Amino acid sequence: MGVVMGLIDHARAYINAGISVIPCNRKVPNAKVLPLGADGKPTWRPYQERYATEEELTRWFSERTTTGMAAVCGTISGNLRTIDIDDLSLMQSFSDKIGGKGNIVELEGIPGSSAARERGEGFNSVIA
Repeated sequence: MGVVMGLIDHARAYINAGISVIPCNRKVPNAKVLPLGADGKPTWRPYQERYATEEELTRWFSERTTTGMAAVCGTISGNLRTIDIDDLSLMQSFSDKIGGKGNIVELEGIPGSSAARERGEGFNSVIA
């Protein structure tokens, strides 16, 4: 089983930029490769306090069930915060409220998919 190079390279770049990451499969953390907590259940909490090691990254992104990654918000990632806005009518209001004091990032999804096209069209109609 080979390393999914695209994901591991992106994970390394995020960590080098000071953003902690965890592996995901579909839209949830990949419980199959995360460490177990005191309750015996998989947990991503350690990555709120430390970055994944190279060994962990290699293991995570060699696993076929790892299909993506997520940023761990908070202190570990420079106080990174996220807000998911699905209602386009709220985008302009949010943009106005932050008044240039933050960054708005569009999550593109899988290039060429209908969801990515529709998301991009909606984002561009409000922000551009």
